[in-house]
Parts: sequence; structure tokens; C-alpha cells
Amino acid sequence: MKRESIQYESEAFSCEQSGKFAILTMQEKAFDMATNLQLREDYFSVLEAVESSPEVLGLVQMKTHEFIDDEKYREFIRIIMGDGSDTGSTQRVFLRQRFSNLLGRMILKAANFTKPLIGGISGVTTLEYLGVTLPFDFRFATQNTSFTFPNLDLGLPPSELLAFYLVRYVGPGKALEILLSGQPLSALEAQELGLITAVVSEDELEQRCLEKLEEINAFSSTAVSATKSMVQPKPAELELFLK
Repeated sequence: MKRESIQYESEAFSCEQSGKFAILTMQEKAFDMATNLQLREDYFSVLEAVESSPEVLGLVQMKTHEFIDDEKYREFIRIIMGDGSDTGSTQRVFLRQRFSNLLGRMILKAANFTKPLIGGISGVTTLEYLGVTLPFDFRFATQNTSFTFPNLDLGLPPSELLAFYLVRYVGPGKALEILLSGQPLSALEAQELGLITAVVSEDELEQRCLEKLEEINAFSSTAVSATKSMVQPKPAELELFLK
């Protein structure tokens, strides 16, 4: 795929231009980016193409029902962790490092993204994916959306990046309550905590995301950028944390 190309289609993700904006949709096999270096580079190349295109003023990243539901997440964790007897094997360690590096790159890219970035979330997903979207400018979820956290059942802590952002949104006490309860978080509960901008119907999810991009682009891009830099964690702070 050429770096300047926004159009993309695979079983992991797709991207298309819709008027002044681009829509990137995470597909059923997006987990493959953790182990498939070509898919991973395609994803970041598409994001760079969106940023560099003068015709595209913002990006919506959507999550389909098929991607990263609770069972698929558990299955993926079993793959990279093994059955408990081989968690320290070279292959398992390698897979975990690749997955951790992917999460780090995705969040750093979102934190440094130069155009408005909106998340659209539908269906059951995990808190870990919500963590990936917390550097976005805004997030919309459907009424049937909920966020699970099976890490405790699997004997795992949250990713450091989820903890990094969750504490900054809700405070240490509430973050611990969410992470140590092991209970699903509904879209409405996430909205009350400020993690989700608004809860909408399935039919209007994409349109509401695009409308939010329109709202942001009605203002001076310089003023928007300066405002974001005052409110959101500095990318340098995130980079230091990752080191």
C-alpha cells in the first residue's frame, strides 16, 4: 500500500474517505496486527496518509461488533500467555512484547495526531480497547455497548497505558474501583464518568461522529490545537511513561 493512499481494505481494518473526513473501521481480525508486521505498518501508513492529505480534515475510528469482544480477547490472551506452564517461553515473551509495542504505538500516534480524531464504539468490547481510544478527542458509544475487563480472571493486570489514562480521567480511587471490581462497565456508566462523550443509537453512531468532526472544524485549527495541548497529557509525558 502506498503511504499516500487512504483507501484500504483487509480483514483487520478498512479505511475510506467520506467527504471531508476519513472513516477507519477496525474489523474482526484486527488482533492480527499484534503479530503481523505488514498489517501493523499498513495501519500506521493509513493514519499518516490521513494526516498528510489536505482534503481530509479529520478521522473517525469505528469498532465493529466482531472486533475485540470479550471471548475474542480471552482467546487472544490465552495465545500470548499460554496455558500457565509456558508463559516464560521465548515465543510467548516475544508475542507479549509485540502486543505491548503495538498498544504503545497506537496510543502515541493518537496522542500526537494532528487532526481531530473521534472514536465510535459499538457492542461488547474491553476496557483495554477503551484505553486505546482515551487519547482521542471524543468517543461515542451505542446503547448496547459495554466494557468488560477479564484480566483479573486471566491473572493479569491492566496494560500500563489503560491505567495511565484511566487515572487521569476518573482519579486513582475510581480507577482502582473499576479495575479491581472485574465487573462490566455500561456505556451509560462510562458516559457518567466522562469516558464516553455521548451514548447514541446504533443507526446514528457514524453520523454523530462525523457531526462532531464538523463542529470541531468550524473553529480555528490553531485554537483547537492549543486548547487540546492545555487539557490532554503531553505526548512527552506519555513517551517518558512508556520508557
